[in-house]
Amino acid sequence: REQAEAAKASFMAAYNIAFAVASEATRATETLEIAAPDHGGEGVRGTLPQLHPSQSNAPDCEKMFDTMGYGPLQKFWDDTSTGVDGQKCFQKYADDTAPLLLKHLQTASRSPAAKAGADTVVVAGHAVFLNAVALATLQAMQGNAETVDTLMKLELGEAEGIELSVTYERGAWVPAITHVKA
Repeated sequence: REQAEAAKASFMAAYNIAFAVASEATRATETLEIAAPDHGGEGVRGTLPQLHPSQSNAPDCEKMFDTMGYGPLQKFWDDTSTGVDGQKCFQKYADDTAPLLLKHLQTASRSPAAKAGADTVVVAGHAVFLNAVALATLQAMQGNAETVDTLMKLELGEAEGIELSVTYERGAWVPAITHVKA
């Protein structure tokens, strides 16, 4: 709870939230309720069970996480000690989760908050699994190699996040990654 309060005070309060989604895990939903309140009922909130590793049909990802603990996505892609192809299994996790998240994003785009100018979607997930979802989003947006590299090396702690912002430059959408933390 203290970490979620710190996240709210240090970076979450700055966002104009149109939609917030979390896995079904109690810790994720509680963090979301504290750090990203629905701003007077105008924001939309939801759950996406597949964000939780145990609900996502990603046993190899879970095996790696249980063995290796926290770390950046690159650590999982490079590791061979578990006998699991980290790149393949985390890419599959992200590919399986992304279309479901897209449905939530479509809902967010029609929300009263979005129509009133809210421009931020918050996804509360789990450790390196959140990095994998951010990577799938970057890939869909055709993020450049430098931005992907930044994401691959980013290690999330408790109640920290990945800000994926987008600007329009010279006729193209350009994504950027920032590690946000209290």
